[in-house]
Amino acid sequence: MDNNNEKNMNTDDLEALSIDSILADFKAEERVEEASRADVFARSRPIAMENEGHAIAETKFSSVDPSSDVYFVDAPNMAEGDTVFSQSKRLEDAPSFEEDILSPSEGRRAKRIPTNPDDTVVFKRQPSNEEDSIWNETVDGEKKRTKYAPAGNYELEPETNDEYEPESGFRERVLSPLIGLAAASSSKREEKRKAERARAEKEAKQRLPEMNPEKAAKLYMDQALSMRLRCLFASFLSIVLIWLSYGLPAMGLLGDSALVRTLVCLILELIVMLVGLDVFTNGLVSLFKKDSGPESLIAVSCLVSIIDAGYILFTKNTGDGLPFCAVSALSLTFALWGSYLECKGFAISFRTASIPKAPFVVLSEDGGEELGRVLSKAQRPVTGFVRKSEEADIFENSFSLFTPLFIIFAVVLSLFCFFGSKQNNNLIHTLSAGMTVCASFSAVFGFAFPYYVITRRLARSGVAIAGYAGCADLGRLSQVVIKDRDIFPERTLSIANITVMEGFYPDKVISFTSSMIAAAGMGISSAFTELMKKNGYSMQKVEDFACHEGGGVIARINGETVYVGSSSFMQLMGIRIQKGSGSLSAVFTAINDTLAGVFEVNYVPVTSVQKGLVTLLRGRIEPVFAIRDFNITPMFVKQKFRLPKESYDFPSFADRYTISSPETEDTGSVIAMFSRGGLNSVAGLVKRGKSLYNGLLLCAVLSILGSFLGMLFMLAMCWSGSYSSASVGNAITFMLLWLVPVLVISYGLRR
Repeated sequence: MDNNNEKNMNTDDLEALSIDSILADFKAEERVEEASRADVFARSRPIAMENEGHAIAETKFSSVDPSSDVYFVDAPNMAEGDTVFSQSKRLEDAPSFEEDILSPSEGRRAKRIPTNPDDTVVFKRQPSNEEDSIWNETVDGEKKRTKYAPAGNYELEPETNDEYEPESGFRERVLSPLIGLAAASSSKREEKRKAERARAEKEAKQRLPEMNPEKAAKLYMDQALSMRLRCLFASFLSIVLIWLSYGLPAMGLLGDSALVRTLVCLILELIVMLVGLDVFTNGLVSLFKKDSGPESLIAVSCLVSIIDAGYILFTKNTGDGLPFCAVSALSLTFALWGSYLECKGFAISFRTASIPKAPFVVLSEDGGEELGRVLSKAQRPVTGFVRKSEEADIFENSFSLFTPLFIIFAVVLSLFCFFGSKQNNNLIHTLSAGMTVCASFSAVFGFAFPYYVITRRLARSGVAIAGYAGCADLGRLSQVVIKDRDIFPERTLSIANITVMEGFYPDKVISFTSSMIAAAGMGISSAFTELMKKNGYSMQKVEDFACHEGGGVIARINGETVYVGSSSFMQLMGIRIQKGSGSLSAVFTAINDTLAGVFEVNYVPVTSVQKGLVTLLRGRIEPVFAIRDFNITPMFVKQKFRLPKESYDFPSFADRYTISSPETEDTGSVIAMFSRGGLNSVAGLVKRGKSLYNGLLLCAVLSILGSFLGMLFMLAMCWSGSYSSASVGNAITFMLLWLVPVLVISYGLRR
């Protein structure tokens, strides 16, 4: 500033620019800003969350940004000459935001906003007449150009659906429901398997510890020896009853008096009941416990025949024939023989299972959702064999269902014959005829005799089946898991040639390859382990192991990436292989994406394995090749063993590892065992198990059918009053004829 300007400056202006006046102006501005901020808070409301009791729909927003020190105030409409400073007094009278408006939680939020910001900027609203004029002009123009129809002259246009809905084809209309049903069925099967596993685990916790097979064999043998004399004595008494029932010549009063013959039959039946008292009492107890079985039907038959004999002796009415004491006594005698043979069969089976120190077992295990239950071979203890053998057989299960029905039908039909027929005048004899025929001779004997026959036959070869439950699994399951050593045992594998590529050391290549194959659990691991032992190499720690669907395994050893697989797997991994460097049965090893070695492996097929595969295929049993060896393919199996079938079930490598894992073997149940042999022994065991199961199933059906038909025939003859046709001798003949299939099937199992 020059001197001339300083001289021309007015002193009154300098007094107006004093410090006090400047501070007064700043205080006035601060009061206006605080009042404007309070007005903004009075017209706004912060967002409240659920725990503060306010709905988001009721929230109002203001232009206050609480995260910054700049506040944008929406001032009321003012004229051009008005300013915010002219309304300072009205704003000062505004209510306090923190005291009168906000809730306690909102007050806490308001405290976060600075009360006296230093750099607050207040903006004045500028009128925008230009934009309003544009919008008003557009709306007015539209109104002027629009013509409306008179009132009541409107028609509704049909609604058109702009979205194109394609017509569902055959796949959507037919295949989609089928896919849904298949998915629902699969889900139900999975739930059923989970429920079965949970039930098995629950029962396993509640069960007592299983008895040792050797100890169980001794107990069953002792029980069988004690029953042998009882069976012989009961058989002798039953033969006497049969002689009397057929009316064969007898000495003295037995041949002359029908009452004496009736009394003798009653006495002999009571003696037979005393001999087989355990069978009789078990039948009655199980009947009262609502767990009836074949023994319950025999016990009721004995009681009814005793009542019939007592009624004949009391009324001295021998015109309707002898009581059915011989039929009941024979049923009880065959039950005794069935118990004896069952104990003898279990004793032989348990003794066979206890002899070998390292037995092979046949397991019933879970093969996954696609396969279900499958059969598998493993070398492990026979834990669970005794408990599996003691499960109920098919005759017990069948008669537990039909015994109440037979009793009810016999009583109801006997009453119907007595009250509905004029020729029938003996209710007790009619009831005895219908009830005793229901107690089939094969009710207990039907399982024990065939099982005893096949157990003795299999024991010569060191093979045993775990009772009916074991043969049922062998008969129902149609898939057998075949593992590496089942199809190629250890003695059939050898390493013919080894090629180590340039730049690699033999000890590294051999140890890496052997460690990978051992970690994979392949059948050829024994040959590589023997190779390491001969050369003094050691196993390496395998990390990040993974199997590949291309036919190989990948892992890390000492920080290096190792690939072991077939030639196709190496090409799939991008590893170059020279032509003619290996055959189809060679094992290739690559380290860090470079081919390191080639191992030529010899696979020698065995005749016994070929016979076993042929036996399985002829018996309509599907082999499931859960083989981890990547060189063994369907074409390889067909060429090596010259099998007629074109395709075989080779699951994915992931499923193969799951099915053949030791964890799956531990969860399987033992259904049979054998002391020596391979796949051929498994195939023969499965074949005999199927034969036994089918034979027992046929015998059980014939036994139930014979009981039902016998009851109908006897009651039909009693309806017509032909008691001479419904005699004891005819009933015995009828029941013995229905026992013939059991004997024939048992004889066939010996072959």
